[in-house]
Amino acid sequence: MNWQELTDLVSNHYGLKFVLSGEASQHIEVLIHPVLRRPFVIASRDEPVHLDIYCGGLRPLIQDLPAFSAPKFTTNQQWVGTSLKSIDQITLQKVLNYSLKHFSADQQHAPQEQMIYLPPDNESDTPYHAQQIQLPIGSKAHSETQKKPHVPSQIEKMVHAYDYTIPSSEIVAYNFYHQGEMMADYEDHYDATYELKRYFPVYHELTVHQLRTYFTWRTQLRQGHFPVTSTSYAYLYIYELLNNIGVASPDEGYEKLIQFRDKCAPSYHSRMRDLLDLWLCDYVLYYELDQQKARTIFAKRLTADQDYQILLHPSDDSPEQLLTVFKNHSTYLKSCLLLKKSPKQFAELLKVVWQQILDLRQTSQFDYFNQAIATRVSTSHTYFRSAVFYFQKPPRLKTYQVDGDHIYHLGARTCSSNIYYPVKHQDKKLNTLLHEIDRLARESFHLGHPLKPRQLNSTVQQAILTGIKTYQRIQDEKRRPRVTLNLDSLDQIRTDASLTRESLLTEEEKEAPTAPKEEPVPQPSPEPAPASSQSLLNADETMLVVALLKNQSWQQYLKDHHLMVSILVDQINEKLFDEIGDTVIEFNADNQPVIVEDYRQDLEQLFL
Repeated sequence: MNWQELTDLVSNHYGLKFVLSGEASQHIEVLIHPVLRRPFVIASRDEPVHLDIYCGGLRPLIQDLPAFSAPKFTTNQQWVGTSLKSIDQITLQKVLNYSLKHFSADQQHAPQEQMIYLPPDNESDTPYHAQQIQLPIGSKAHSETQKKPHVPSQIEKMVHAYDYTIPSSEIVAYNFYHQGEMMADYEDHYDATYELKRYFPVYHELTVHQLRTYFTWRTQLRQGHFPVTSTSYAYLYIYELLNNIGVASPDEGYEKLIQFRDKCAPSYHSRMRDLLDLWLCDYVLYYELDQQKARTIFAKRLTADQDYQILLHPSDDSPEQLLTVFKNHSTYLKSCLLLKKSPKQFAELLKVVWQQILDLRQTSQFDYFNQAIATRVSTSHTYFRSAVFYFQKPPRLKTYQVDGDHIYHLGARTCSSNIYYPVKHQDKKLNTLLHEIDRLARESFHLGHPLKPRQLNSTVQQAILTGIKTYQRIQDEKRRPRVTLNLDSLDQIRTDASLTRESLLTEEEKEAPTAPKEEPVPQPSPEPAPASSQSLLNADETMLVVALLKNQSWQQYLKDHHLMVSILVDQINEKLFDEIGDTVIEFNADNQPVIVEDYRQDLEQLFL
């Protein structure tokens, strides 16, 4: 071993670190016992690294073992010496465990100094001088005159119960849980307040003052008061609830976590509420709480899944529902001019266009949903990440189904699932898509100010244009009047009409001879306009276009030729679409056909 490996060992396994031994030497450092606040290890950083370790009554036995010798820095007969060159890590760890656990309580009453031997710089016979190891500046035992705090017996028992023999991977969580169970019902009424600033706080790291401050604050919480304290104390309380310390059942722990999240967490940083939401999801799974609690805690995730289902199957929902989903995941629609002017029409257009984009999966093998919105992935995580948690027993259930899309496979310490995960920069990608839909719709319908194009996949842009044309055809179909004739009723209509006529005739009219019918004199009707050689329209269609361009009457012509204006207009729009690229005749508020002003000049060039 070397010095770095030694410091890593005491830091990772015991949560301790070497400190300089006051003014004795810049090369001698000590480890301070976490409870008794006295040195129990003395070390020299000079090569070869030498250690003196407190061993109490076992000192005669340990000193005779290989790799051990008499202490080098102290004359105390309860210490042994060793070198990192001669001892392996496992043996050293066992001795340190014993030293920590059996450090004499009488050391509390020993003088606040430890006589050590400082080797001379050369190997001459210079006599050694006894010097003292001073505790680090700021420690509680630094001054003999400093008053020792009163330690309640239950706190003292809890502090001494720390087990240093637990493997390093479990030592923190194991001791936190068992010390917490010892203090589950403890109450305190300490009249002082000591702050705490630590990541992943546990009882073992707190001073007596800090422990009493925490338990006093926790007592107030349990009495229904919610004073704000150090953030580290708040996390310590949350860790207790996650481990079901101080609650009768997981259901009670769930209610207390919800209460703390809603009433206390807003007084601290926003990250705390986010972590509580994350831990509550794990809490429901790990302790197998009921479905109602699961649906409450997983509400945000379930809402997102519902949105994704609407996006994947838009035909099952209304245009307004689809529009709401886009609003939930994008900010562009807040300022969309077309949406503000015609919300119903824009929602219908968006649904048609979005269906065209989804259809690219079959036609072009391009899955826009997976690339820009969400993708289904397999995930696995450890329960209660970023918290201090002791795994006592694995969940009883193997699977937990929140809903059809949220099925979790439960392990002893981890859970896994296959869920939709939002794509990175989802909102930006959707903003670009909606911008292009808005821009191309403005161009197609000649609405508003033209927008600058944004970079979007050309296949998706073509799908948008196709969707806009499809929407136009749908709207044209809706404007066509529907006439339904029931041919089976024609004979009955004729019979009824004949009976009605007979009932209206007088006796004289019935007996009078029938006069020969006079042939009506045919009235001249407007001649159909000759078909233009430059037009794709027939004579009837050309007549209507010319009449509309010249503001002439067209009604009598259609009546004489038994033509329907709506059908004629649809034929004209369809035939001229390739030439003009848009609808040229539309119906006004009075349901009368009029020329679209944007194309009047084009039509005049073709037909006049």
